[in-house]
Amino acid sequence: MSDAAFHAPENAGHGRQPSGRAVATFVSVTFGFSWLAWLPLVFSGPTMVMPWNFYLGSMGPALGAIAVTLVLRPDGGFGSWARRTFSVTGIGRALAVVVASILAYVGVGLLVERMASGSLDTMSSIGLTSQLPGASAVLVLLVWVLTFGIGEETGWRGWLMPTLTGHFGYVPASLMVAGTWIAWHLPQFIFNPGFRNMGWAAVGWVIAMVAGSFWLGWLAKIGRWSIVPVVLFHGGFDLLTASDLGPVTLAAASSTLVMVQAAAVVVALAVGRARALRTE
Repeated sequence: MSDAAFHAPENAGHGRQPSGRAVATFVSVTFGFSWLAWLPLVFSGPTMVMPWNFYLGSMGPALGAIAVTLVLRPDGGFGSWARRTFSVTGIGRALAVVVASILAYVGVGLLVERMASGSLDTMSSIGLTSQLPGASAVLVLLVWVLTFGIGEETGWRGWLMPTLTGHFGYVPASLMVAGTWIAWHLPQFIFNPGFRNMGWAAVGWVIAMVAGSFWLGWLAKIGRWSIVPVVLFHGGFDLLTASDLGPVTLAAASSTLVMVQAAAVVVALAVGRARALRTE
C-alpha cells in the first residue's frame, strides 16, 4: 500500500483542515445526547435487561455528524456527506472482508470452544443475549445494526475518522478516534454489568478498542468512506461479543482476531510508506 493509504481521499467530503469548532461541535453533541439518554440508567444502577434509552443513546455519534454537516456545512454540506457516507458503490471489497472476518471469528471461536469444553452444546445460542430476552439471533443482529451499528458508525467512521485522517493521517486519526470512542463508553461502567464486571479485563477492552479503531478505519477507507460495510461489521461483531448466552469463547476469539487484523493493517501501511519513501 502506498503513502496515500494514510490519508483521506479528496472525495471524502472533508478536504479542508477540520476546524476546532467543527470537532468540538461533533464531540459536544455526541457526548451530550448519549450521556443524557443514559443518565437515568446511571442513577438507577446496574441492569441486565437494557431499556429503550440505552439504545437511544447509541444515536449520539450520528446526531453529532448530522449537526456538524447541517449547521457548519463543511465542503458540500449535509447532502454531499450523506451521499458518500451511505453509498453502496465501490464497497464490494469491504463487504467481502466483513463476511470473511465474521465467519473466521465464528469458526475460530467454535474451534476453541470445542477444544476447551469438548462440546458445542451452546452453538444454537450464538448471538442470544440476556439484554434482549426472548429475541432470536436474527432480531438481535437487527437491533445491533440499527442502533449501535448505524448510531455509532455514522459518527465515528462516517464523519470523525475521515475528517481527522484528511488532516493528520490514518494512524494519528485512528488513535484520536479510539480515545474519543473509549471515553464515550465510560457511563456504561456504571450501569452495564458487562462493563462493571470487567475488572482488570478493562485493560484488554481498551486495547481492543484501539485495535478496533484501526481496523474499522481501514475498512471504511477501502469502502471509499462508505459506512455500509462498517455498520454490518459492527452489528455482526456485537452479535458475537455481547452474546452472553452463547459460546463463551466467541467474544475472546473475535476481539483477539480484530487485534491481529489491526496489527496487520498497520504493518502493511508502514511497509508501503517505507517503500514509497525509498522510491522518491
